[in-house]
Amino acid sequence: MSILNGGSRKMKRKIRICVLHGAISNAGDFLIYKRGKKLLENFFDDNFDFIYKLRSKPITGDFDGLILLGGPLVTRTLHVQSKNIVEYIKNRNIPIFCMGLGISGKELQDYKNYFLDRESVLFWKYIY
Repeated sequence: MSILNGGSRKMKRKIRICVLHGAISNAGDFLIYKRGKKLLENFFDDNFDFIYKLRSKPITGDFDGLILLGGPLVTRTLHVQSKNIVEYIKNRNIPIFCMGLGISGKELQDYKNYFLDRESVLFWKYIY
């Protein structure tokens, strides 16, 4: 809060960031989620409001940015949880950051032909 114009007070709006994580049942995903949460809350000041949501649920609310946290979200075909992200960002122009994302190497024979569908390629081009 800052004092302006002879004593009137004005609240500065916090930057709302939705942190999308995949901590559902896998111990490794919970570990990434907890460590990522600790990093975010220790390195960013009180101007940020982090709202943690499961990627497996539809994203609701208005946010100033997204953080994709952990899990093997990079897969050969568009991950089902990525569809929630696509639905949320398709009509928004907000920054998106990836933190601790995993990549699935399941049945990978050749890295040059990693993606099997155009949806995945377009999704990751949009994110990055």
